[in-house]
Amino acid sequence: MVNNSFDVIGICTSNFKDIGRGKYHSYLLRVEVEIFNSDKGNSFELEVQVYGTNKSVDVARDMLGEQVAITGYLDSYMTENGSLITKLVAQRIYILGEQKPKVVDAELLPDEPDEPDEQEEQPSKNADNLPDDDLPF
Repeated sequence: MVNNSFDVIGICTSNFKDIGRGKYHSYLLRVEVEIFNSDKGNSFELEVQVYGTNKSVDVARDMLGEQVAITGYLDSYMTENGSLITKLVAQRIYILGEQKPKVVDAELLPDEPDEPDEQEEQPSKNADNLPDDDLPF
């Protein structure tokens, strides 16, 4: 058996597009991938298919502009007119560097610092008996 798995890292250039063929839905995602060992900016675009039966991928999520790592396998089949079709089928899609929004409860935030009381700034009665400096000798 030939190893037909793939791993790519790229930037999503589209959201999931529903291509409901037959009774099972499948989705297409376009990903821009930089060419390995090339000058900066040389890239190509892939179309990755996700079957609707794959529950590990959230196809309702907004993916446009996200950096992702995709693992999957190559699938090929012959059409009725005899041409060979090869497609990339994603099994897992990992979002890299995802920044989850922080939810902060307003009741848990500390209150604004109070202004210091005028009484605390006044020297105490015992301060009159202390020397002018704080040296120990």
